Amino acid sequence: MTYLLLFAACIVSPFMGFAEPLAVYFGATGTLSLVPAVVAIAAGQTVGFTLLYLFGAQIRARVGWLRRRFEAFDFARLGRGRTMMTATAGVIGLPPANLLSLAGPMYDPRMAVFTGTILVGRVLRFAVLAGLPAVFGAIFDPELAPAWVQGLLGG
Repeated sequence: MTYLLLFAACIVSPFMGFAEPLAVYFGATGTLSLVPAVVAIAAGQTVGFTLLYLFGAQIRARVGWLRRRFEAFDFARLGRGRTMMTATAGVIGLPPANLLSLAGPMYDPRMAVFTGTILVGRVLRFAVLAGLPAVFGAIFDPELAPAWVQGLLGG
């Protein structure tokens, strides 16, 4: 049930930006199994991006400055680089995945490829973020962290 709630909460994370801190927190505290937590966070965020993809045209129609910016950009010049751009957006966040999702079919008409690429990229992203506390804990002495951080991590 915890992973389902985590999944549901992360659906809105493309707008709120709290999925990354969640991954680091669960990696640092060990309160949840990392693999299901990472998959739940990534899947929830991917659902949020998919909703942006599906309803991007309506959002662009209502926000004038956004519509003008997307219409001014020539997505055709990206050619075959769209999948690579989607992959970099999924893993490192550049360009922002929510902007690519808002572009929707203007950007990449193959929703399954777009969504799959984002999901794989997000799983990789959150796996790395969840693993960072263990790596830094092995390299640096956790006692050097401020008291409030040690309290947050259960130390």
